[in-house]
Amino acid sequence: DILISFLTAVLQPDSPILSAEVINPELPKDTATNKSVILDVAVKLSDNSKVDVEMQVANEKNLRKRVPFYLARLHQTQLIVGDKYNHIAPTASIVVLEYNETTEENFHTIYELRERHSNNLFSEDLQIHLIELLKLPKFLKHNPTQLKNDDVFWTRFFNSKTPKDLEELAMERPIFKRANEALKFI
Repeated sequence: DILISFLTAVLQPDSPILSAEVINPELPKDTATNKSVILDVAVKLSDNSKVDVEMQVANEKNLRKRVPFYLARLHQTQLIVGDKYNHIAPTASIVVLEYNETTEENFHTIYELRERHSNNLFSEDLQIHLIELLKLPKFLKHNPTQLKNDDVFWTRFFNSKTPKDLEELAMERPIFKRANEALKFI
């Protein structure tokens, strides 16, 4: 329920996420010369879509190359010989960053496949969500009405520095009491 809450807050799906199964984070290599990929957390949702959840503390200056590579590799694992392309479910990457990667003002940016001039969406099948933790205070200063948004709550959770911060979240929403207990257990 904690993982589903987080994924729902970030992905904001059209229909509820009924289940989330953590799957093998190691993506198989097609050939001996392919680079191996091990995701932080790989998830398969009830609608068969897949999500890669990454946490990045330090700026390794390779995120814009690495994340699309991970996304493509995870997306590609859905089909086997004989499968039809219409069986492909959406794939998303969620990257929680403890540094600022973009110049966007929003702490939660979403990247999709769009036509450059008209901005028309080509496909909903690939998305990259960046959650830039350091941007939340400034974002809320300029957008105070967004304080109760689910993605704001989860970003506040990841930004929490003290037990008091976590307790305040738990008092506002019960899921954060369970998330805090899971964090203590870990």
